Amino acid sequence: MNPIRIFLADDHMVIRDGLRALLERNGSYAIVGEASNGSEALERVATTTPDVIFLDLSMPGMNGMDTARRLREEFGNVKVVILSMHNELEYIVQCLEHDVMGYVVKNDGGKEVIKALEAVVAGRKYYSDAVAQAIMGKYRQQRAEVLNRKQVVVEITNREKQVMEHLAQGHTNSRIADDLFISIRTVETHRANLMRKLEAKNCVELVNKARELNFIR
Repeated sequence: MNPIRIFLADDHMVIRDGLRALLERNGSYAIVGEASNGSEALERVATTTPDVIFLDLSMPGMNGMDTARRLREEFGNVKVVILSMHNELEYIVQCLEHDVMGYVVKNDGGKEVIKALEAVVAGRKYYSDAVAQAIMGKYRQQRAEVLNRKQVVVEITNREKQVMEHLAQGHTNSRIADDLFISIRTVETHRANLMRKLEAKNCVELVNKARELNFIR
């Protein structure tokens, strides 16, 4: 089997030397070229035809993100793996938009580089743990902001809360009506109002959202 052809693009020679040493220990990989900036990378990729290119984001001249975009446009078959010091969501989102196959933070170490390489060669995307944590951190922040906004906007009455607590226990409309000394139609009205206020499609979603908003435990 022919070795996987790899190109290294990073303006720091020590990084390229380290990657070369790491990858050349494995006979399955062959370094076919190197570049210290984006323009140089585009020029040399055209003649070296690598399978995978490791690309730094912070390079002089054409930066890594623009280089990744050009590589996708001009060499659609080459798989791009970002190897960068940055794990800010702004960079990660741009990589996702440009269909970058992998993203590894330099502090992650050699094992993550190999994992990323094996994944993208197999046709899978690979975003290292540090990158995934950045994505999840931003998601949790945005989720909390949404919930906080809803807590300000959504208001339920004491009776609606009582109905909600019964629903959370799996009680039927008839049981709720008997326990609260109200008619079944009134229970149905409270339930419909709760579904509307919490934008829930069914009872399970209604109860889950109520718990997220701390209306019930």
